[in-house]
Amino acid sequence: VAVGLTVDATASISTSFFNHVLADIDAYINAIGTSIVIPGESEKHFNFDPIHFSQFTVGAIAVSTAAPNQIVVGITGVEIQVPDTGFQVKADALFHCKGTFSVDVQGGDFQITLAMGNGGNGHITTTATVATSYSEIKVDHKFDHFLCKVANDIIQLLIGNIDSLIDKVIRNDLPAKLGPAMTKSFDDTFAKIPLYFTGTPTIVNQGISVSVDLLANVASFPQATVAQRLSKLNDFSHDLTLSVPQTAINNILIVAQSQGKMQYDLRLKETTKILQDLIPTAYNACPDCPLDLTLNLNQAPSATLNQDDVDATVNFIDVGFRGFNASSDTIVPLFMISINTTVDVNNLTIRMSNSTISNLYFQLAITNLAIALGSSSIGPLPILPTIADLLEYVITSLAIPAFNDAFKGFDFPPLFSNVVVSALQGVFQFETDLLLPPIQANE
Repeated sequence: VAVGLTVDATASISTSFFNHVLADIDAYINAIGTSIVIPGESEKHFNFDPIHFSQFTVGAIAVSTAAPNQIVVGITGVEIQVPDTGFQVKADALFHCKGTFSVDVQGGDFQITLAMGNGGNGHITTTATVATSYSEIKVDHKFDHFLCKVANDIIQLLIGNIDSLIDKVIRNDLPAKLGPAMTKSFDDTFAKIPLYFTGTPTIVNQGISVSVDLLANVASFPQATVAQRLSKLNDFSHDLTLSVPQTAINNILIVAQSQGKMQYDLRLKETTKILQDLIPTAYNACPDCPLDLTLNLNQAPSATLNQDDVDATVNFIDVGFRGFNASSDTIVPLFMISINTTVDVNNLTIRMSNSTISNLYFQLAITNLAIALGSSSIGPLPILPTIADLLEYVITSLAIPAFNDAFKGFDFPPLFSNVVVSALQGVFQFETDLLLPPIQANE
């Protein structure tokens, strides 16, 4: 983790969310179950081929938590089917019989305990253990040869009840194989999440709290502020609660600016002809040249989170005017205007666009707007104070009021329900319930 540039976003996920999601993962559990193979065994008098599962379905699923790091998944109404599987029985020179068996499990109850950890590489790890009980395990075996069928009772008298032997394998070996299979499945899933998890997830009565470093793989920057590390969240009033401290937001802005993501070039349809009357020296430097605008933030913006308001201070914005000389394929610098300002995002609220869609609404205000000449390649610009006054009037008196009047907010995707946002005590917090589509087995 880059020292001095951590970005810890802390999230809490409620057990109600897990219960909502797990209600739709029948196909996923069936895919895990049917992928399990119990290896065949070979003993002195009895051996069988590897056992596969053709069906692994569940009834109800409920999730709870247990401190300090366990998620407990209770599954009832499990139904399992084992297709015809080969077996052999033998007793020295007396007999050697082959056959097949099938298994039908009804009314199984599974308790899967996931112990959460951190592998030290930013990935969440799990260790799954499984406890099982069954209402009924029905085993049906049959021999291939007629003589073996006739001698069935005698054979079982010598080696033991074949159905009971298979029953014992299912009861003992299935939990032992299902635990590692689920551990691998969950670990593979967590490894695909492109986030760096810091520390071990914390389990409380209503859910799980985790922290993520969003800039774990970014080199350190001397101007970065050490991000405020939040305590684990214990607010489980929504499916998902995400909290990001102000220092983390500002570090993200620092990285974005340093990586050149706040530089923009724009080729306008207009030419320098539009400057001929106002700034004739600009036109003369590149007559009738296509006009280029450049926008460059020489310093990363900074955000201050107040009571449901966000103040974004943006200093050293350079707006460059350039001409493009097509005949020589060269850029002709003209002049650059420097802008410093603070943008206030006020009245940060959530409204409902309709009965199901949440809408993020706010209003903008401009304070501390300063416009000055940054540099000029065409000599003094005596008209600049007039231009600055005009720009300030257009921005503060026309553009911002027009935006506030026309702005209807941003609709969240239908995935997010009952959204709450707040900016309190230097922390931005986003809370939502999640309306997820059913999980498919191939996911």
